[in-house]
Amino acid sequence: MMEGTLEPDLGFVIALVGLEDQHIRPGKIEYETGQVEVLVKFTVMLFRPFRNEILDAQVTTVTEMGFFADAGPVQGIYVNKHQMPQDYGFDAQDNVWRTSDMEVEIRPGCGVRMRVVGVDITPGRMVRTVEAGVWRDKMCIR
Repeated sequence: MMEGTLEPDLGFVIALVGLEDQHIRPGKIEYETGQVEVLVKFTVMLFRPFRNEILDAQVTTVTEMGFFADAGPVQGIYVNKHQMPQDYGFDAQDNVWRTSDMEVEIRPGCGVRMRVVGVDITPGRMVRTVEAGVWRDKMCIR
């Protein structure tokens, strides 16, 4: 099935939404392998983050260098500490990023809203790395 796969030129395939029967061509047999190649026209739903796009994500891992988050099928989004607002500091004892006024924190399970600043598509992998900057309006409030 195509669902859940990464097509490097297109994005993540979320769902197969249409198959056009009238566009299915007769198959060709590959004599060396016995496989049949059939040309089919279909429609899919894609997810592809673009530079400067706003994503909502869930924090999975927090480190002193930043944090990782998942946004739908995009796993392992990395946010570097230099891409966070200046008033955030890392608390090693609680393993969280906190604002200087101690009101907002970033920890595993928190929702974050971020702006995509770069996208790296690696063929053959199911993960697309997105570096993002964080906005304050979607963090965990203490």
